[in-house]
Amino acid sequence: MCQEGKGAWRTLACTIVRPGRAKAGCDYDGQPDFAFAPGRATFAHGLRMFPRDDEHIPDWLRQHSEEAAE
Repeated sequence: MCQEGKGAWRTLACTIVRPGRAKAGCDYDGQPDFAFAPGRATFAHGLRMFPRDDEHIPDWLRQHSEEAAE
């Protein structure tokens, strides 16, 4: 899912609450807790594919993207 100006979500949590029912929540701003982190260029690519307005770029995402550009 992508929201114009807000970009794509980074983390999805899905909880099964009872058989046949589930709750899901998307996190657009939190830094994902990867077991194996992708390269910095992956984050920069994500911003190109799913642009965010400046006020919707979290500090961690901005830093990773800037490091990829160096």
